[in-house]
Amino acid sequence: MRDKLWRRSISLEGLLWLLIIFSFWSWRAWRTKPLLPESVVRRGAVARLPSPIVEASGLCPSRVSPGKYWTHNDSLDEARAFQVTLEGALLDIVKSEDVENIDWEACATVTDDPYDGQHLLYIADSGNNFQWRDRLTLYGFQEPTAGRPLSLISHYSFSFPSTTLGRPPLVYSTGEGRCRDLEAIFWRRGELFFISKCIISGPPTVWRLPRENTTLSDPYVLEKVAKLPIPPSDHPLLSRVTDSSFWSPRDLLAVLTYQHIWIYKANGSPRSPRFQALGRCPLSRGYRQVVQAEAISWVTPTRSSLQDRMQLAVLTERGDVYRYLYNLDTGECDK
Repeated sequence: MRDKLWRRSISLEGLLWLLIIFSFWSWRAWRTKPLLPESVVRRGAVARLPSPIVEASGLCPSRVSPGKYWTHNDSLDEARAFQVTLEGALLDIVKSEDVENIDWEACATVTDDPYDGQHLLYIADSGNNFQWRDRLTLYGFQEPTAGRPLSLISHYSFSFPSTTLGRPPLVYSTGEGRCRDLEAIFWRRGELFFISKCIISGPPTVWRLPRENTTLSDPYVLEKVAKLPIPPSDHPLLSRVTDSSFWSPRDLLAVLTYQHIWIYKANGSPRSPRFQALGRCPLSRGYRQVVQAEAISWVTPTRSSLQDRMQLAVLTERGDVYRYLYNLDTGECDK
């Protein structure tokens, strides 16, 4: 009798997990359907990226072709990146046959990396909303030129310190073990950093990828180096970090949530950074109503913008492009 009850409980548990997984994938497939025609730009946006960009999840400037940008889809897509302009033009599609897209969440471009070389496009396969991935991945590609595929240069498998592991999937705890989802990456002075998405257990954590141990065969273990002072909103889910972008000339870090852009001044050594809050910009204001903001990038500066203002581009999941003008003196964005 006991054996039959045990088998029945296992069967019910398996059925429940199948139902959860089916519901999740059905929801993701529904989300990838465009709500507006490609030609329709949402009110307040400056452009809309065309398909096949249906679930944008990263934005970073090209270091090879100024004025052009790289983006990519989230999961449920091929291992590919798109070269675009902020005016909504799709210029190129580049693919990789060496990797797969499990949950691509962010990208960063680097001119000269001390570990991997020059002109690199890093893409973080680090999405982990349901907490069932103990190992995440960062891919380093040679930034492609026109007509060339994604050429893999480096492949980093990494994990979290043991104190954050061991929590079962779908358990939304209040401890640091909850923060194993990374959707933001940035490069500062030869080092690569990630920012945790959640704020349930306090301010988001900044993690460093310790690439100096190049002989390591097991996954790299992320190092916690800082906390970002982002206060929770009335709805904590809207304060989750979805991307970041770093502007090296002035050591400015822009961090994106679903409600705001947070600006920080980076200080300290590359391996022990400190982040001073300078200001924030509300995403939605007046006619500008931003839905599901997923990616951010500093806009390639012009001569005038180097004085006291810088532009930021925000990309939503559906491909809507918004621009913000950040005033370096006042710490505020344009209205």
